[in-house]
Amino acid sequence: MFMVELGSQSDYSVLGVNTDAPAKEIRASITRIAGDLARQHTKARSQEEKSRIEEKQKKITDIDGRLMNVERRARYDSQNVHLTFF
Repeated sequence: MFMVELGSQSDYSVLGVNTDAPAKEIRASITRIAGDLARQHTKARSQEEKSRIEEKQKKITDIDGRLMNVERRARYDSQNVHLTFF
């Protein structure tokens, strides 16, 4: 999935799912990514690397809160219709 707008990633592209993905698919992607990040954090050797992974974890947590709530997802979708996937 590619974005037309350079430098701007949608929540869907971060998760690797389509904009019309059902909640179950979004939840599975979030769970998979969170697990991967947790393993990376455990193996991280430097504080800088751990901090970078923690930022990614925060981003996934924010996406979870946005896309798993029906009202917040609808609001996000309507505010980001300019993001185009192809």
